[in-house]
Amino acid sequence: MTGLSTSDAAQRLTTDDPNTLPSDARNTWLVILWNAMCEPMFALMLGAGLLYVVLGDLQQGLILLGLVLVVVAWWWAMCSSWRCMCRLPG
Repeated sequence: MTGLSTSDAAQRLTTDDPNTLPSDARNTWLVILWNAMCEPMFALMLGAGLLYVVLGDLQQGLILLGLVLVVVAWWWAMCSSWRCMCRLPG
């Protein structure tokens, strides 16, 4: 079994682009927070938590706002694990 010839490899390189890993660009915590805020569950819990606080039920509002922090922490962990998986060889 033989591999590609030099001319075949050069031709494929021009038509298919080089085989490279994703860039090492890191998302800042602001980008991760913005991505988490675009999630519908985040907006729902944030809105409900603020509504509870405005209507006077401080305990329920703080519980929901605490769950908002859980969603942000989960999103941060998912982004971090994705970055780690992208850096693995192979």
